[in-house]
Amino acid sequence: MLPQPLNRLRSNPMALQLVFISLLLLITILLVRWVTEQILVKEALRLEAESFIAEYREDPNFPLPHTRNLIGYLNPSKDKHLLPPPLRHLPEGLTAEVFYSEDYQQVPVFVQSFDDKRLHLVYLEANVDKLVFLFGILPLTLILMLLYLGTWISYRLTWGAISPVLHLAKQVRGMEPENAQAIFDRELPKLKGEVAELGEALQHYSQRIDQLIKRERQFTSDASHELRTPVTILDGAIQMLLTDPSLSEKAQSRLTMMKKASRDLAELIHVFLLLARESTIVNDESPHPIVPLVSEEIEKLQPLTSENSLEIELIVISDWRVHAPHQVVRIILSNLIRNAINYSNGGKIEIKIFTDTIQICDNGPGIEPELLPHIFERHVRGRGHNKAGEGIGLSIVKRLVDDFDFQIQYENRPQGGLAVTLKEIHVHQ
Repeated sequence: MLPQPLNRLRSNPMALQLVFISLLLLITILLVRWVTEQILVKEALRLEAESFIAEYREDPNFPLPHTRNLIGYLNPSKDKHLLPPPLRHLPEGLTAEVFYSEDYQQVPVFVQSFDDKRLHLVYLEANVDKLVFLFGILPLTLILMLLYLGTWISYRLTWGAISPVLHLAKQVRGMEPENAQAIFDRELPKLKGEVAELGEALQHYSQRIDQLIKRERQFTSDASHELRTPVTILDGAIQMLLTDPSLSEKAQSRLTMMKKASRDLAELIHVFLLLARESTIVNDESPHPIVPLVSEEIEKLQPLTSENSLEIELIVISDWRVHAPHQVVRIILSNLIRNAINYSNGGKIEIKIFTDTIQICDNGPGIEPELLPHIFERHVRGRGHNKAGEGIGLSIVKRLVDDFDFQIQYENRPQGGLAVTLKEIHVHQ
């Protein structure tokens, strides 16, 4: 984890730019100084030495250089006592730092031998350093500062244009349908120019969505009434028929199945309408055992298992007391067990119940590996899909699983078939 000052620096782009430009300025100054000392000074002194030697060979009385920036000494190679002490034992070529005098402490000295003589050229770089500063470093510093100032002004102008958009985006992101209009009424008067036009467009779009939601809620409310009324009438008629003593045992058994189916249909309509509204089913029930619900679903699907020559084996390893509402658990179990029946090729389906998990294993063809990540999408079906419906049951199951803190997993079994595991991942207090 970065220290606190570095975190603050990373979160401030202007501070990062200032640090970057400062480092760039420091590196540039060091580079200019190195180039001046190691390349320009050495080359200048070498050319100066060659020029003096050429002139001296033609005219032995040619004067040594003696200017504000350059002082020359010439003496026989073996006679060094005429030189200042700091220059007497220097090697050939350029020596970058020589303590020459109190006024010029560390200076470069170039030494070159010719015709049994030694030429010493002392470069008084203090004067030239001033020129380098005035005509090199100072202009570069001013250019970099102007560049930084321009960047800072551009940043402020850009931020001034973008910050209202970011503020508007933050407000829109936190909107709920019931308070959207109030937020727009509060924020729109603060906006100007193109941002105000964007806000008005978003407000118009929000109003259209709100109208669509109201129409959808009205439709689901009407549908709830219109669908539940005939189901209630059907359930009442079945109850009246069951009181008829003249009915045969077989007829009473069929009517009992119809009564359970009508009640399941009423619960299913209730769940579907809530899913359509993106509502949450209120769970005011205490934990209840899942085994009776599994047994009921197995019994209701008995005609389907007989038709497919299947046997369902229920293995209760531990009693699982589930926290989700009864109708939700029934819909999940019904879809999972029905899928196992539809995709099995005879034989046996195993249902194992653990403390907080149920596993359903079939002996069908399984699912193609490339389809496993998409198994909960609508209209996605595995091998043997000619036995299945429209492929939307698992998408409904996935929504209920997500809403009620379950976890579901599908995997192909090594011995063939499919294993689906449903696990409760959070216990409501």
